[in-house]
Amino acid sequence: MIILLRKMEFLKNKMIRTPAVTKDCKRDLSGVLVKAKVVKEFIGFLESYQRQEKKHIYFNLMQRKGSEGIRSQAIEELEQKYPNHLYVITLSKDSDFYWQSKEFRLNSNATQFKEQFMIEMFEGKNYFWSWALKLDWKHDCRQILDHVHQLYFSNQVELSHQERLDFIELAYMEIIEAICLRFYPDSVNEACKSCVDRGAAALALQYLKKTVLKKQAISESQRKKIMSIVLAPAILAMNRVMQHQRASRLQTACQRFLLNSI
Repeated sequence: MIILLRKMEFLKNKMIRTPAVTKDCKRDLSGVLVKAKVVKEFIGFLESYQRQEKKHIYFNLMQRKGSEGIRSQAIEELEQKYPNHLYVITLSKDSDFYWQSKEFRLNSNATQFKEQFMIEMFEGKNYFWSWALKLDWKHDCRQILDHVHQLYFSNQVELSHQERLDFIELAYMEIIEAICLRFYPDSVNEACKSCVDRGAAALALQYLKKTVLKKQAISESQRKKIMSIVLAPAILAMNRVMQHQRASRLQTACQRFLLNSI
C-alpha cells in the first residue's frame, strides 16, 4: 500500500520543459565562456515559490566542464539561495562513462560496471547532488542500480555495450523518480542547454513511465504525445529532428522498459 501511494504521488508531479535557465555573460579573449548567470525570469519563478512555500526540482543534464560547466555551476550554486524551495541535481549526459566510451567501453562485467557507476556518481566530477539528499542517498543509489539490474536485465553477469547504455538511461529514470518521491515537489524540470535533445529524451521517457504506472494501454493519442515530446522541440527551435544518437538511445531504452514493465 505504501509503495502504491508513493507511486501515485510521483504521478502528480508537474513536469515542465525549460531550456537551461542561464545567460552567457563573459568570454575570455579566445572566446571561451568564463561567466554565466541565471536569467531573471527563473529568479522570479523561484521567488514566487519561496513566497508560496513551494518546491521545485531542477534536473540538470548538461556537462560539468567547459562552457556547459560554467552554466551548470551557476544553476547548482542557486540552490543555496533558495533552500527548501529549489533542489538541483546534475546527471551528465555527455561524459565518457555515460557513453561507455574510452576506458569504459570494454568492461562488460555487470558487478564492476555498477561499482564504477557508483564511483562516477559519488567520487567523480560529472554529478551533483542536492545537499538535502543526506548521507543515506548513496545507499539508495546502490539499491536503485541493483533494482535496474534485476528488473530490466535479469541480473545478467555480463552486459553488452548497448545494454550498459540502456542501463544508464533507465537508472537515470529511476533516480529521478526516487528523488521526486523524497521531496514531493510542486514542479520538476529536466533540462540540458536547449532541451531539444537530452532534455526532450528524458521527458519522453518519464512520460512513458507515468503512462505505464497508470496501468493504461498506450493509446494512439499518447503515442502521438510521446512523439511530440521527442520531435517538436528540435523542429520548432532548431528546424531539425532530435540528434540521431539521442533518439536511438531513447528508442532502445523505451523498448527495454516496455518489455519488462507491461
